[in-house]
Amino acid sequence: QSGAVVCTDRAKCTFKRNHIMDNETGYGVVVNGGSAVFDGNTIEGFKTCVVVNYGAPEFKLNSVLRAAQCGLLVTKGAAGTYSKNQIFQCQEFGMSVTASATPLVDGNEMYDNATGLNVEEAKGKFRNNVVFENTNVAVWLH
Repeated sequence: QSGAVVCTDRAKCTFKRNHIMDNETGYGVVVNGGSAVFDGNTIEGFKTCVVVNYGAPEFKLNSVLRAAQCGLLVTKGAAGTYSKNQIFQCQEFGMSVTASATPLVDGNEMYDNATGLNVEEAKGKFRNNVVFENTNVAVWLH
């Protein structure tokens, strides 16, 4: 997949305090493997703001907002730690965990989305999250 920022399986970078924005097309950040660190970024206005495939990034203290579909998608067996992020104003899902993903999701705020947190055919640890004021469902497990 292509995006504004793409990390491959050899990436071991830190991406800190950046502002990445678009006009509701494409992907903002795509992680295809690797162990990148995303810390304190604002990612906004994409079709899907962040897609994590197969990787295990550390994703902390970021603001993810105004996605036309999903704010943060963790899929295809991806893992990693997602902590203390604010995910809001996404038209479908604030965060979606699918396809055998196994993340640690800890201390995030998910609000003002259609659905705050979607977990579909995946596992993971979800703790200390605050999911509120979403228009359809706070948390959807299926």
